[in-house]
Amino acid sequence: MNAAASFLTLPDGTPTGLFTEDEASRYLGLARATLRNWRCSGEGPAFVKAGRRILYRIEDLRAWVEERLRDPRWR
Repeated sequence: MNAAASFLTLPDGTPTGLFTEDEASRYLGLARATLRNWRCSGEGPAFVKAGRRILYRIEDLRAWVEERLRDPRWR
């Protein structure tokens, strides 16, 4: 993340706060268009709509990733 990222760091170094769409896409390793498509179809991580801005809470991104964690032995 760049120095202008919109998140704060807790004393233990854990990021907290809100990510822009661009920051969230980089965090997840996905294209911004993928996040947009998922929002329109009701998929993807939870997001915050603040006026025209779309923001993502870091805890929601982490929870979304954890929900998709799969054991490679099970398909």
